[in-house]
Amino acid sequence: MSAATAIQDCQPQLNDLYALVFGEDQQESPQSSPPPSGPQDDEAFVLDCMDAEWGGKFTRLYYGDTTGFISPSEADLAFCTLVAIRNGGDCAQVNRVFRLSQLFDQKWERDEYRDETLDKALAKAAEEALKRHPEPRSYTALEIAAIEFPDTDPVLLCAERGTLFDLVGKSKGGKSTLMLHGCRAVLMGEPFLDLSTKRVSILYLTEQTRRSFQKTLFTVGLDKEDDFHTFFRTDFRGMTWEQTCALARKEVIREGIGLLVVDTLSDWAGIENENDNAEALRILAPLREIAESGDVAVCTLRHTGYRRGGKDVVDSGRGASAYSGGPDVCCDLGPAGGKHPNRRQLRFAGRPDDLPAPTVIELVDGCYVSCYVSLGNSPNAQYEAARAFVLEQLPSDKAAALTEVEMENDVGVSRATLKRVLNDLEKENKVMLEKGVGSARTNQYGYWLASADNEHKDL
Repeated sequence: MSAATAIQDCQPQLNDLYALVFGEDQQESPQSSPPPSGPQDDEAFVLDCMDAEWGGKFTRLYYGDTTGFISPSEADLAFCTLVAIRNGGDCAQVNRVFRLSQLFDQKWERDEYRDETLDKALAKAAEEALKRHPEPRSYTALEIAAIEFPDTDPVLLCAERGTLFDLVGKSKGGKSTLMLHGCRAVLMGEPFLDLSTKRVSILYLTEQTRRSFQKTLFTVGLDKEDDFHTFFRTDFRGMTWEQTCALARKEVIREGIGLLVVDTLSDWAGIENENDNAEALRILAPLREIAESGDVAVCTLRHTGYRRGGKDVVDSGRGASAYSGGPDVCCDLGPAGGKHPNRRQLRFAGRPDDLPAPTVIELVDGCYVSCYVSLGNSPNAQYEAARAFVLEQLPSDKAAALTEVEMENDVGVSRATLKRVLNDLEKENKVMLEKGVGSARTNQYGYWLASADNEHKDL
């Protein structure tokens, strides 16, 4: 056969000509046209699909083997359905993964064909999801009352297994320190702040760096604990919140975790609009699923709101109301009154009826590690905290006198306790009061500290 009539391989030249006429995105070979970047690593997703229970069928279709299908269109639909089942109905990713496969050809670029195939695939995937998850039914009160839960004892503070617990406090105000000391008590099987704990393994999601967290572990005394597991935020950059929760759930199952701590929720979840209730519900949903399906106590740590009123626990956190409405128990870590740098007050609110009363706590130095101890929740402890606050915070200048409302917002005790403290100090000639002074209105009392040469007068 002469050179003029010999058959030669000119596929590379044809590919170049094809690209020149139709553009790069129109080529049949997926390797020469990488798919648009998506929220997940599509190549890793493909490998994940190949490892699924139906991985053999997926692999054959991915590499263009349509054996057993009546038509190429039927094979396209089957492949897209498998992808949609695996990714939960992410249409954009189904499109990208199909373009990676060897099923991808010219007809996929026809909008009508592509959209129709994707719609059918998503519908079939939804039907399959219903088959895997039976239709929910209602339960009678008698059935609910007969449910036996394996363990209802609190794991830490008021956090029970299968529930959400929300701890709110000022930035750098001791939330992490309190929670880590609590984790140590859990692993040691010891009471914490006069409350019982439950010995379980812990998964702690921290925003700290490895170097910083290592120092914290030594300080708290957690450096020798095998049952304390940690995820570092820096390892999860670029992942969605849902992906993070999925990995946390795998770790919960693998390590038999009984307590999951998210410190802090805003950083880990990547909250874009903290005042959006819809976003708050979306963020809490996977945590609720972990708590209920894995029988895990889930604790979230959040920052105090910008305008903390000091009254309602559920209103103390920053952002939308759903962040405090979703958890079963909310806890506020706030000031205890006075100028004690290591003294705080814990206040609880939630669904259980037996929540602790407000408790004043203090971080003190022990012989081995620092530990939190409770100063009690008795009226006397509250009274002493309020008294210390008044004596240390009231101005000595009459013109700068404070009202009861101003003090109540910061002292963190009931108005009745504060009134009793002010009345006693006024009788002891340690506090002066007069209407309309300082920031007080004409019908309000303003309070200031009595000087040594002040003579008490009945007003």
